[in-house]
Amino acid sequence: SRALTGASACSRRARAVSFCPRVDEPITPYVRAASLLDRRDWDAIVIGSGVGGLVCASLLATRAGMRVLVLERHYEPGGLTQTFRRRRFAWEIGVHYVGELGPGAMVRRIFDAASERRLSWVRLPELHDRLLAPGFDARFGGDRAALRAQLLAHAPDEERAIDRLLDEIGACARASIVHFLARSRAATSDASADRSPFLAWADRTAAEVMAAAGASRRLAALLGYTWTNYGAPPARASFAGLAITTHHYLGGAFYPIGGGARIASTMARTIAEHGGAVVVRAAVDEILVSGGLARGVRLAGGREVSAPVVISDAGARATFDHLLREPGRESFVALPPLSAATSLPADITGLRFSLMRALQGIRSTTLQQF
Repeated sequence: SRALTGASACSRRARAVSFCPRVDEPITPYVRAASLLDRRDWDAIVIGSGVGGLVCASLLATRAGMRVLVLERHYEPGGLTQTFRRRRFAWEIGVHYVGELGPGAMVRRIFDAASERRLSWVRLPELHDRLLAPGFDARFGGDRAALRAQLLAHAPDEERAIDRLLDEIGACARASIVHFLARSRAATSDASADRSPFLAWADRTAAEVMAAAGASRRLAALLGYTWTNYGAPPARASFAGLAITTHHYLGGAFYPIGGGARIASTMARTIAEHGGAVVVRAAVDEILVSGGLARGVRLAGGREVSAPVVISDAGARATFDHLLREPGRESFVALPPLSAATSLPADITGLRFSLMRALQGIRSTTLQQF
């Protein structure tokens, strides 16, 4: 391998190349993918370089000492953390703001561990959201008390409904942590997860829970605007989506210094420093299974790469419907169409994991207009 500098280092020709960061990033070794894919000493393969796959790979590398190969079908790693440019303008794909990044917060601890504390964040102004709709112009941000005051300013006669909904949001968000941890245990099934109080909220739509609390259409619009962060309106989305997203930002909103692309470049560098690699233009066609266990993957061009552990960050539907092809795969899981979800536990060839959707939002002032 050799180190290159400048924009020419980031080839976009139609062949697989190892990860090369943006020109404003320190350049990491640039190795032809063939040199990496022919290796036989990979401890794990991660399919997909979204933030979940990169965090997983980085933690396996830094905490477990594993040589991890991350395979990405796109020409840039990072999934929704990518940044693209048009002339002098830079555009974020999905990372506009992130919550739970204050000192000691869970998401901050995860990112610090995965990046070896090399990923830095700036806190946005407290009023980081602005909602424009017929009849009101509202600004939101801050902790629970601040959100309560902001809602009361626009719905002064609904104090009881506001307090009830804020209580349910907090209870649902706290229950989600226990629920997801229970579902990610090594056991094939966990009865306690199936009896989780979290399901009492997750099995109802946000619109249903807000109506049961006595919220008017005005209050429901004010409290439910965050659905734009997770992809489905309150009438179709689980209340868990609203609760987890709202609770996620009660500790403030943050933005990665250097932009969203810095997340992928920092973790890819960490993975490389521990003997791993992130390879782009490397579409996985199939997860190879033998004796009920994952043994590696087959790429779209027919090349096979072996590893005793295979982790898919490609999404549950793509994984079960397209990447697993051995007889009997239908017995793993039957997935209904999903419009928005926060987590979906799955078992793949004996390896238990959770496909977590990283919650994201928008820059210093998010303008939501309806």
